[in-house]
Amino acid sequence: MVLVSCRETGTDETINKNTPVSYDLYVAGNDENNTASYWKNTAKTVLSSGAGCTATKVTVDNTDVYVEGIKIDPSTYTFKYYYWKNNIRYDIEQQLGLQSSDDFKMKDMAFKNGDVYIVGNIKNPASTSTNDAYQLCYWKNGNKTVLHTHNAGTLNAESDIEIINNDIYITATKNYNSGNYDAGYYKNGTYYLLSNTKNFSKFLYDTSGVYLIAKHRQTGALEQYNLTTNIYTAFPSYINPADFRTAEWDNGNKYYILPQYYYKNATQYILVSTGSQFMFCDDFKVLNDNVYKILHKDNSGVDYKVYINDVEVLTTTNTGNQNGRFRSLTVIPN
Repeated sequence: MVLVSCRETGTDETINKNTPVSYDLYVAGNDENNTASYWKNTAKTVLSSGAGCTATKVTVDNTDVYVEGIKIDPSTYTFKYYYWKNNIRYDIEQQLGLQSSDDFKMKDMAFKNGDVYIVGNIKNPASTSTNDAYQLCYWKNGNKTVLHTHNAGTLNAESDIEIINNDIYITATKNYNSGNYDAGYYKNGTYYLLSNTKNFSKFLYDTSGVYLIAKHRQTGALEQYNLTTNIYTAFPSYINPADFRTAEWDNGNKYYILPQYYYKNATQYILVSTGSQFMFCDDFKVLNDNVYKILHKDNSGVDYKVYINDVEVLTTTNTGNQNGRFRSLTVIPN
């Protein structure tokens, strides 16, 4: 447990919140021995059978700690997908009863109230043509639901999954034809077509409703789509679509993350410290108006640091040619 007195430096003012927050900070990555690991505050847990694996994301569900990971075969560049629950490793393909011939490509995972949700593509065992060669599916605790069949055109499309108020939301693309394809989302297995000119990348939600980030394929224009009212709202004009990375919502405040800066509503803040070599952001979260981020510098070894409101709290340990790395973080009040 750590107590933080919060301070951020903006473009023209300093805000001293003076509000200590009690939290647990979890970070997923690899230690200096290239073994998948996670850190709770500053205490490291080396994941079982994690040698050569990359820990990509950490999630805390009630008291359970889940870490997602992959292992890449350098000779074939094929992926093996794993997750750890409280440091017990599970082979995802084995859990789903899949074979290598199923050509499984995982898209996203979610964990809620002890349930494990997985979304991904597999070959269609009953394919009749190239138009239905693959299936987009999700699994809840290993039970498969086919969302739709498709050809290879949408195989690489992103599929974000979120469990919101016990409803299952999944972004999806369909009906690929010469680059002009439908895009929308599933809610509990029902598809809602939204556009054939926009991509939808991430769910955001607060007390005002559930939203999707929309980006026009030709112009790059960014919008927030309200799933309840069916209304699109343009991003603020000060957000350059070419620079936009992601967004986070917290207590009614909207955070927009760009490479060198982020905005809290209309106020610009420095994402990286002036003069610092740590110029690349790997993850960014907000909780109770406190900013948590992973930065790295693109040197020969690639070093990583974790910051809370610009205060360094965790750094990788590098020895010789071995380098630790941080991939993602999450924050849980305690």
